[in-house]
Amino acid sequence: SNDFGSFSQQFALNIFGATPVQLVAGDGHALFLDAMGFLYGVGNNQYGQLGDGTTTDRNSSVLIDSAVSSVSAGASQMFYIKSDGTLWATGRNNYGQLGDGTVTDRKSPVLIDTNVNFVSAGESHVMYIKTDKTLLGMGRNNYGQLGNGNIIDLNSSTLISTDVSTVSAGGNHTIYLKEDQTLWVTGRNDKGQLGNGTLIDRNTSV
Repeated sequence: SNDFGSFSQQFALNIFGATPVQLVAGDGHALFLDAMGFLYGVGNNQYGQLGDGTTTDRNSSVLIDSAVSSVSAGASQMFYIKSDGTLWATGRNNYGQLGDGTVTDRKSPVLIDTNVNFVSAGESHVMYIKTDKTLLGMGRNNYGQLGNGNIIDLNSSTLISTDVSTVSAGGNHTIYLKEDQTLWVTGRNDKGQLGNGTLIDRNTSV
């Protein structure tokens, strides 16, 4: 995923005092999931990206939720999947990247979908895979990073592909692997990041 940095395990232990399972960092905030399923956050909270009900920056960790299985951080957003397969989001929502049908920032997590098993957040767009292997996306789409055939931002998720095994959202592009082991790409391509031999942006997966 596009986690914009990382923590060392020792740093996480010093900050959170627990055994780390997953560590992700956004543009100015960081999230830590421990072995018991407790999710903590620290850092910039301007848009509510820590999900603690405030917009107060935190220089020590705050508990966000429990029974969490995985987490991903966008630039100023956060997404996590609970053990029951529900997908939750909080933080900046100016492009609809939280997928709750609005462009309203959220300072407490909101329920986005059910039966989800993987999520990856880019800078301002998000891709996730459901248990039926469908790939969905939402948020900013100015370079076609959602791969749905246009460049219109979406504030609720849309179906992108089927039979998908894993996905990774970059800053403004997306790559995903299908069950047949084919690799697909979409979005910004000014540096050749799509790897398809061109510098042409794509709004449909190739």
